Amino acid sequence: MRVKKLTSIIALCVLAVAIICAVLIIKANRAFRRIAIVNDTATLMQLLSDWEKAGQPSNQEATNLVAKYESPYKSYKPYIITNAVQVDGTNYRCLFGIRDSWFARNEVLAVTSEGVVMLVSRKGNQIVYSKH
Repeated sequence: MRVKKLTSIIALCVLAVAIICAVLIIKANRAFRRIAIVNDTATLMQLLSDWEKAGQPSNQEATNLVAKYESPYKSYKPYIITNAVQVDGTNYRCLFGIRDSWFARNEVLAVTSEGVVMLVSRKGNQIVYSKH
């Protein structure tokens, strides 16, 4: 009888520890995702600034600018994106985008030539930062 109670108590403790670990992992992933959004926003704004300083080039020169920000040691990959995106009834034309391993599969952080950074996803688009 005492062995059954002790076994039940141990099983409940193991279950409680497993639940606590799962909650902590979920919260950590959300925090890392938020950090990725902040860092990637800064990268996009720096890329936009370099693009403006270079005279707003197109084609190969813009591709070369993007290549300066690529690295196999980073969790993100910048690229040129030309999608038109609507957020809260306003149309935006994207210029550069970043895919990050911390984002969901279909999420992209994008910046417009006006300095508006938005998270583009199938769930809906939202503005993350605007320099104006």
